[in-house]
This record gives sequence, C-alpha cells and structure tokens, in this order.
Amino acid sequence: MKPLKIEPKEVDIIVASLGNSLHIWGDRIDNGDLPDDFKDGVAEDLFLDMLATYDKFLELQIQMSEDAEKDEELPENVVPFRIPDET
Repeated sequence: MKPLKIEPKEVDIIVASLGNSLHIWGDRIDNGDLPDDFKDGVAEDLFLDMLATYDKFLELQIQMSEDAEKDEELPENVVPFRIPDET
C-alpha cells in the first residue's frame, strides 16, 4: 500500500474541521443532546477517538509548519512571525 501524501493546506482543513466537530459534539454530549440511537458511552468513545485523531493531525500541522519555515528563505528585512511555545 502506497503512503498517502497530504498537502499542508489539506492538513489545515482537516485540523479546522476536526476542531469544529469536537466543539459541536462536546457541547451535545455535555447537554445530553444526542440522536435517539446514540448511547452516551458510544458517543463519548467516538469523541475521544476524534480527539486523538485531532491531536495527531495537529502535531503533523505543527511539524509541517516548522519544516516550511526552515525551507523558506526570507529577505533580510523580513522577520518571521513565530507563535510562542506553550510549554
């Protein structure tokens, strides 16, 4: 099986979509506003799976961004914008 090639723009879309889904489903789980055929435990398990997937894609997004910064040559009069590390 050939590995998938995902472009940075696609990773950005995936991270944003998963983030929105986590927000929506987190609120629905907290409020007990689930479809009739969903059990609470199943919804929570799916939410945790989605969260783990989000974390993996977020790590990939950060790595791709760091790699792009290393490869990008900027003119001397341009200072790159850096997001402070939260750790």
